[in-house]
Amino acid sequence: MKPTRLALSLTSLLAIVPACATNDASDGDVEDGENDVATGKTDSPSSADSAMILALVNDIRLQSGELDEQVGLSTRVAEAITAHRDGEDGEWATDDDDHFDTLEELDAIPYVGPRTMEKMLAYAKAHDVRTKLRIDLSAQDGWSGPMVALESLNEELASEGIKFDAQLTLGARDGIKFLRVLKDLEKANEKLGRELDFDFTWDPSQYTGLCYEGEVSQIPAAVDGLSYSLFSIYMGIQAERWGTHKEVFVGDEEEWIRSQRDDNEQGDVIAVWEAFDTASSDFLMMTDGGQQGDGTEFFAVTIKRCE
Repeated sequence: MKPTRLALSLTSLLAIVPACATNDASDGDVEDGENDVATGKTDSPSSADSAMILALVNDIRLQSGELDEQVGLSTRVAEAITAHRDGEDGEWATDDDDHFDTLEELDAIPYVGPRTMEKMLAYAKAHDVRTKLRIDLSAQDGWSGPMVALESLNEELASEGIKFDAQLTLGARDGIKFLRVLKDLEKANEKLGRELDFDFTWDPSQYTGLCYEGEVSQIPAAVDGLSYSLFSIYMGIQAERWGTHKEVFVGDEEEWIRSQRDDNEQGDVIAVWEAFDTASSDFLMMTDGGQQGDGTEFFAVTIKRCE
């Protein structure tokens, strides 16, 4: 059911709803009284603050350890949040997942209340990434088989309740969206007896329709946020360029260029780096895909602004 839009923000609610108890856990991290409430059971994720908190607790990168050590929640609150979100099997993007749809649902977790909400909101604001990445989904039958039209594929899967959108737009905390698509693809292959793939390789420059919405300077943060899902966890960023900004993360630029040409025979890739148009709105990301076979694959990934 679509939540009712309310004018009150979370900040206002926190100011007017008193806490019953304000206990700190034994390890010094924040938690509230067992039955404290912060929302008055009336707030909804239509407010900006609510949406930021829900995106935070639904972020698959933040397991209980991260919610504890990085966000600053108590161990039992962090564990209770991830147990609810990831389901009994403790795995992402599986059928028993129960992501938080409303602040009321989050507020019902024991020891979650005003102070924990304030802590989560502060962390979410400090790590806010507005830039999003967009990709087109292109289905392929096997590694080297023909491309498959999504329209016909969706028709075949209509009775199974599976439908693939032509495009996905993902923020830094939206990795679960892509993992759910991959889980649906597994189900589709099982139902149809096929080996369909969306053809995402170690080379992100081959991602169909890869583009960005928002600030170009936030693309690295968006990429980092999606490194557990859309992008390989093993993918390293060696250098990046946008506008007149240029940064190399693996030593001196001249030495890095020389080593890529001499050691890895990557002259064509380096030529993309050297020919970058500083007047464009493009973002250029020089990446490696981790150890692949006999060596490290190296890619020049140009991410254009979405039209």
